Amino acid sequence: MHCPKLYGLVVLMFLAAPGFRAQDTLSSAQVEEKSYALFLAKDWNALESFGKKALAAGNDYYYLRLRMGIAYFSESDYLLAEHQFQKALAFNTADPLAMEYLYFVYVYTGQYEEARKLSLLFPNEMSVRLGTDKLSPVGFVSLEGKTSVTNDAERIHYYQAGLGHSIKDRISLFHAVTYYTQDDNTASLKQFQYYIKAAIPIAQTWVLSGAVHLLNRDLTPRPQIDSVWFYPKPPPPNPQNPHPMNPPPIRELQLGPPPPTQTTNFIVYSAQLKKTVNRFECILGSSVSNFGNEAQINHNLGLTWYPFGNARVSVNCTGYVYTSDLYSTLQTAVVPSITVLPYKTFCVSASYLTCNGSNLVESNGYLVNNLPDALVSRWSFLAAVPLGKHFAAYAVYQVEDKLSAANNSPYSSNLILIGVKIKP
Repeated sequence: MHCPKLYGLVVLMFLAAPGFRAQDTLSSAQVEEKSYALFLAKDWNALESFGKKALAAGNDYYYLRLRMGIAYFSESDYLLAEHQFQKALAFNTADPLAMEYLYFVYVYTGQYEEARKLSLLFPNEMSVRLGTDKLSPVGFVSLEGKTSVTNDAERIHYYQAGLGHSIKDRISLFHAVTYYTQDDNTASLKQFQYYIKAAIPIAQTWVLSGAVHLLNRDLTPRPQIDSVWFYPKPPPPNPQNPHPMNPPPIRELQLGPPPPTQTTNFIVYSAQLKKTVNRFECILGSSVSNFGNEAQINHNLGLTWYPFGNARVSVNCTGYVYTSDLYSTLQTAVVPSITVLPYKTFCVSASYLTCNGSNLVESNGYLVNNLPDALVSRWSFLAAVPLGKHFAAYAVYQVEDKLSAANNSPYSSNLILIGVKIKP
């Protein structure tokens, strides 16, 4: 882990300088003296506790916030450190030390849009030292594929290529091109998809994103089986049987003519607003799609809790309310999940979705279920591991419970997804 330098004794003397104390009262002098002593001793827990008491007593100034931020950062409690560094920069907007710490807070918590935006304010020396002056506009390239593994009646194949990049370090874009096929006893389906999402930091700890998902689906029903009766010719007369009887008719099963392919174009518009507060992240989103006879409207609210202030453990729950008849009836879905990093570079997660309606739109329009069969529930398990500095691999195992559109009978699909992510 990279830890920003404290610029040696010059910074330490600067932090201790009496002329820079926020207040001249005895109380503020005590706060300055004790917080600085705890900072030098690297007694981070005591500094955090004392800092809270000092703030509650009305002592709020740059160096107290900076020291508390460094204390939380040193204990990998990045989300609480983020708040302290933001407060410190509110007192001194151009301070390079607080900016450097805050930059790495954003990087370690996956807030890459915020990190790139902050890097635009760096002094030239800091940009060169941290390498932000040479940040590639391409964030990553991903390739993944998915297939069904146990359900012989339903064969699914899925291939996707993705690209994440930024525009002038202010706007982050993600593109995904997908080809999906599904064959079962009733129909054959082929679908091309294109997804694009743009994310823009609009204020401190606020990120607005919008997405469009285009889908082109070809659905070809299987030919129907028809019953055909054949009447064999009677045998020719002969002396032993001058009046032969007609043989009984014979029934044969034949495939009927192939039904025409049904081509449908779908589109999803989606937007969401994300806000980070201390150890919580809240997402509010909506989407509109043309999956049904009328526009489907989808609203979702998600809350993620980081109990340790970093990515080691996160617990999320997202709820959905959606309608296909302008709110005459409502369908709901709930997706709880948990993500754990048992080791620094290894990630595992599990989630469960349950819903009482079909055609659910998830993840800011990225995941869609526009297939004829209705999704009832889904278990998902993910594992991700780096394969060096520039490569990472991930795998997902899913169990989906569905209802057949042909006869409303339940069935399950077992799916495996394998992917790689390449970073420049």
